Amino acid sequence: MIRLCPRITATWRERMAAEVGAKYQLKLEPAADMETERGVILSEERLRDTPGYRVAVADTKFLLPGQLVADRFPIGAVDVIKTAPISEIAAYYHTNYRPERATLVVVGDIDVEEIETKIKNLFSDWANTTPAPAPLNLGRPAQRGTEALV
Repeated sequence: MIRLCPRITATWRERMAAEVGAKYQLKLEPAADMETERGVILSEERLRDTPGYRVAVADTKFLLPGQLVADRFPIGAVDVIKTAPISEIAAYYHTNYRPERATLVVVGDIDVEEIETKIKNLFSDWANTTPAPAPLNLGRPAQRGTEALV
């Protein structure tokens, strides 16, 4: 069994406890922090905008026409990132970031019972009192004939 350095394990545990201890609340104050974060997101968008990424976007739009995934890519729309009021971002976060939509992946040579107990201790009280959003219409795969993307 590979053991992580105790300091790395402690750091992970401290970070998880701090994040969970914040009771799953997005911190959007002060507003200056959000403005800084907008710059970070826009920088990520610029770095991601490579020829390979543009080909992947075109492929997705071609392969999945009429489906939501073909029109929504992870970074978001630049105009929304630049202009969305903090209240709108917070409303989106509180509506969509929910325990029933979360996935936690643990990888490695671990004691399953020990990790499961730790996870339950950290996350069992996570609740979102904001009403759940209506299920998204993701679209249906289109009936297609022979097509090509050149």
